[in-house]
Amino acid sequence: MPTDGNDVRKSDESFLKMVLRSSANPTVLDIGANVGNYASQVMQISPKAQVFAFEPHPKTFKQLEATANKTGFAAFNLACSDQPGTLQLFDYADNDGSEHASLYKEVIEKVWSSNSNTWDVSVITVDHFIEENNLSKVDLLKVDTEGSELRVLLGAKQSIDSGIISAIQFEFNAMNVVTRVYFRDFYDLLPMYDFYRMSPGGLLPLGPYQAFVYEQFVLQNIVALRKPPK
Repeated sequence: MPTDGNDVRKSDESFLKMVLRSSANPTVLDIGANVGNYASQVMQISPKAQVFAFEPHPKTFKQLEATANKTGFAAFNLACSDQPGTLQLFDYADNDGSEHASLYKEVIEKVWSSNSNTWDVSVITVDHFIEENNLSKVDLLKVDTEGSELRVLLGAKQSIDSGIISAIQFEFNAMNVVTRVYFRDFYDLLPMYDFYRMSPGGLLPLGPYQAFVYEQFVLQNIVALRKPPK
C-alpha cells in the first residue's frame, strides 16, 4: 500500500525508536543520506549513536556536510554499490541536487520523465567501509538509493553473512521496474532475516515469500530484521 511523506516520517520514527534502544551506542550507516534528515532523526532519538552518512551528489553533499557539522554525525561524499570505483550519477537537468538522483539514467528520464544531468561520483562498498573503520557491529543499515538498493546490499554481503548487521531498512518501489530487480532477489540474498513492511501503525510481517504479497512496485519502506540464533 503506498504511503505519503507524513506516513513515511512517522514510520521511520517509530521504527528507529524500536531498533536504536537495543544498544546504548548504536552504529548506523545511512546510504543515500541526501541532506541528512534521517541521520539527524537518528541523532535526535539516540544522541550517543555513531552515524555514518553517505551522499554522492556534490551539491547535495554540501548541505549534508553542514547538517553533519551541526548535528554530530560523519558525512562522506561517496556512493555505495557492489563494486568500488567511479560511476555516473543522474539527476534532473533543471534541478540537480534532488532526492531522486540515481545511478540509473532511466529513473530520471523514464520514471520521472525529465531530462538528466550527469555527475561522476566515487563509489565504495559497505564491506570495505566496515573493514576500513574496524566496525564490529552495525545496528542499522539504511539504504535509499533510487533503484540501486540491491547493489548496495551485494556490496555488504560479507558483513551480512558474518552476522554483524542487525537491521536493514530499504526502499522497494517503481524504480525496481527500471532496474529489473524483484523482491525475490532481496529475499534470496537475506535468508537470515525476517521481512516487514513499514506502516504508520508499525511493522507488518510479510511471512514466507509469496509473489502477490512481496512484489508490489509502489512507494514503500521495507525492514529486514536478523533472525535470533537458534
